[in-house]
Amino acid sequence: MSSASSITTAISKVKLKNSLKTHTITETLLQDICDQLKAGIPFIEKLRCQPELTELVANIVWNSVPSSQTAIDKENLALQILTKIFDLDAQEIDTVKGQIQYGVDNGLIRTVPLIQRTVTRIFHFFLKKLGLKST
Repeated sequence: MSSASSITTAISKVKLKNSLKTHTITETLLQDICDQLKAGIPFIEKLRCQPELTELVANIVWNSVPSSQTAIDKENLALQILTKIFDLDAQEIDTVKGQIQYGVDNGLIRTVPLIQRTVTRIFHFFLKKLGLKST
């Protein structure tokens, strides 16, 4: 067994707390959301600084961050995701910050209640099992 794999095994057995837990959740979400966006939206590079994409990313972040993680700055995480995808410059970062703030202030970015997400998932599961939904 290599040294790296033994360290990974040891880390997986330890419960992370406080800033380590926050860091782990933030970095995992950052990577997962970036990967999903790149895979799910063809030619995403053409959507640089588009308000609709900014709103989509922010809504994904707002609904992906566990409610118990109040230490995670959702606005900053959304900005980090877009910066990682597009390598934004300072002016574009200010533009995206403004788009996120506008969405928050005007109710375009919000968390969907857990019960609504659960009911929707169950509904789609049964539709799929009944053959009424192709995906």
